[in-house]
Amino acid sequence: MVNRHKTPQEIIFLSFVEANYSRTSTLLGFQSKNYVKSFKAISPKFQFMIRDLLILRGKIKRDAIVVIGSPSHKTTLFARIVLKNKVVLDAGWPLSDGVISRGLNTRTMPKFLKSLLIDFVSFHAAEKLLVESRAQAKRVHRFFLVPKRKIIVSLTGLNEEAFQGITESSELINNLRVRVSSLNLPLTILFRGKLNNESGIELIMTAANLLSNEATFLILSGGEGKLFNKPANCIEVSNVTNKEMREIYQISDIVIGQVSNHPRLGYTIPHKAFEAAYFSKCYITAKSSGVGEIFDSNSAVMIENVCTETLVAAIRSLKYSCRRLKYEKNISQVYSQQLCQNVINSNFESLALK
Repeated sequence: MVNRHKTPQEIIFLSFVEANYSRTSTLLGFQSKNYVKSFKAISPKFQFMIRDLLILRGKIKRDAIVVIGSPSHKTTLFARIVLKNKVVLDAGWPLSDGVISRGLNTRTMPKFLKSLLIDFVSFHAAEKLLVESRAQAKRVHRFFLVPKRKIIVSLTGLNEEAFQGITESSELINNLRVRVSSLNLPLTILFRGKLNNESGIELIMTAANLLSNEATFLILSGGEGKLFNKPANCIEVSNVTNKEMREIYQISDIVIGQVSNHPRLGYTIPHKAFEAAYFSKCYITAKSSGVGEIFDSNSAVMIENVCTETLVAAIRSLKYSCRRLKYEKNISQVYSQQLCQNVINSNFESLALK
């Protein structure tokens, strides 16, 4: 009897970093009915990268689609040359954006110029280029001269499975609950992200001082920096697991996004915006073109003129749970309709892989 079932096409994700990193985990972690997905780690060092690609060439089918994950942009050109397969670059954003975020100066300028070159070459080498927002798509088209037909907007999202499952609270979470309980303040506010100018961390610390009798602030970072002279109502946590992060979100009443006037906010959408929506949490953010693509004033608290006074006022306006409930319901609805892993993957398969 003839087997009429078509064998699903293969998608191979290549990256320097782990499979659970950022955008790659959103796409790789979703079970597709149409494609078989796999992950291959490759070396960032040129000679070993070429070796890895040559080994892979002998194993993959000709119709397999190769997706280069961020931040492995520089692999794109060599993957096109060595593999001869369709290559999609899931960049999200230019590598040069990372240097801009940390601040341009004489010391970082060489790295910035190198990143610009990698961005330009990789963007043009890819058959399809995925970016995080419509504003980023316009910017990449204008600045890097990438044809519009190659650029696809694919939201970053998150891998929902990473936050699911029943687990016992860790010692870190139990200790955190005790500390929050001992402060016994009406609100618990979470900031998750890098401690830099773009995030507005200094503004958040000033607000925490002014709200010392009104709110506990949880500062969750990746451990890349440390806060000094933080107020007594500020608890710093770093290097947590996804399950621990889930519990920290559950403890929190409000999530603070990026609260600065940094120009990068005009075209980027931070990971915590998706997390806040997934966990149905009230989200405070600077009003910007980037986050404005997914939220409006009904689903998030948008601060138009970001300063200490406006941030404190926004937090105080959410003191009562009945006020927060409106935003929690609306942001949850936005997530299920536009931002969930299913929607992002459907968009990826219909636009990037055809």
